Order: sequence, then C-alpha cells, then structure tokens
Amino acid sequence: MLTLSRSANGWMYPFVPLVALPTGMSLVSLFGILAVAFAMERLPYWLAKRSVRRRRPAVALQKHCNLIVPGDEFSWPSGHTSAAFLVVTVLALAVNPAFAVLYVWAALAGFARVVVGVHFPSDVMAGAALGSTIGALVVAGQ
Repeated sequence: MLTLSRSANGWMYPFVPLVALPTGMSLVSLFGILAVAFAMERLPYWLAKRSVRRRRPAVALQKHCNLIVPGDEFSWPSGHTSAAFLVVTVLALAVNPAFAVLYVWAALAGFARVVVGVHFPSDVMAGAALGSTIGALVVAGQ
C-alpha cells in the first residue's frame, strides 16, 4: 500500500507525455493539455482544502495512526487521488481510450491513501471526482 500511495506522489507526471510517442500525438500538445489541466485543478483543490479544513484521520479519530506523514494538515479532498484521476482522464480522452485501464491504478492509489491512514474514503471520492471532471473539461475544451 505504501508503494501504491507513493506512485501518485507526482514524480512521474512530468514523464507522462512520453506515452504520446507511439500514438503520433505531439509531446508538446499533451504536455500543454496536462499543464492546463493541473493549473485548473490545483485552485479548486486548494480552495476546498482551505475552506473545508477537514482534519486527517490520525487527528480526528482516537487511536488511529498513519503509516506516512501527510504533506499538509487537511484531508479533503485527496490531492494524490485528484491528480491520478486527472492524468488518467486526460490520457483516456486525449490520447487513446485504452488508457482507461489506468483508472484501476488511480483507484488503488486512492484506496492506498485510506489504508496508510492519511485520508477518509470520502476524501478519495472527492479527489477522484475533481480530477476526472477537470481532466474531461480541459480535453473537451481543446
């Protein structure tokens, strides 16, 4: 679960446009779509975190501990899950529908965030909805 959780940390996202090479899609084009999508996603994500201010499970629940140190103090929505679903949505809609299989990874990464103790299930569901929605809106606007 730790590996799944870390797989959505964001270190690989700059390399995602490389998947466009075999498809004939321009690397610059896919990088641009992803950059716009992330720019659009981060503002509602940040506003939601700062306005809802939901405490993480280790703070909100007695006798609950997390296996990793969260990046900030608030849990809703899950940014890791939002980013994972955003990337998969962009790939499936802009590059090739076969990339929809990666929703399994995105869902497991979100589930891992719950298992390692840094999110509630509703945090992950909200992150998935946010990332998928912004990804779809950006691709539709191209």
